Amino acid sequence: VPARALGELPRAFRGETSEVEVIVSKARNQVFFRAGTSEVTSRLIDGTYPNYAQVIPTKSSTTVRVPNADLTQTVRAVSLFARDSANVIRLRAQSGSLVLSAMTNEVGDSTAELPADVDGAEIQIAFNARYVLDALAVIPGDRVEFRFDGPLSPGLITSPGSDEYLYVIMPVRVAM
Repeated sequence: VPARALGELPRAFRGETSEVEVIVSKARNQVFFRAGTSEVTSRLIDGTYPNYAQVIPTKSSTTVRVPNADLTQTVRAVSLFARDSANVIRLRAQSGSLVLSAMTNEVGDSTAELPADVDGAEIQIAFNARYVLDALAVIPGDRVEFRFDGPLSPGLITSPGSDEYLYVIMPVRVAM
């Protein structure tokens, strides 16, 4: 279903108290949303949905668990120094802590260390701070878990003990 059609649903059904009925046409090229006297119709996107499972990392050599609120606050603070460098922040997971840093030629640099549960090998990896914050904003629970398999492999962000929500994040190649 196109995102634009889904975005119209709250507006179309504002004030409706009945449940929304979803119907897919026999030709499987349209979807109908009905509630009360309101209806939204949309064409379905043609094509085969990509095999997303092949991009989800299946192994990791390092797992890091930290409080979501603390990490969110720290990423926001450190990323202020990353704005001139494509918003890149560096993460270093080591025994007992996660160190975040960013640098820019004009402003300087920022480094912050958070206590963390780190299992596995020490790793240094870089990400776009905006993508990290996007993931942290929607991860359920008080803690967040990062899984890494190397500085150039995709990372996985999730809620510890649950694979209900998975966020795959690609690292940025930078000199460490």
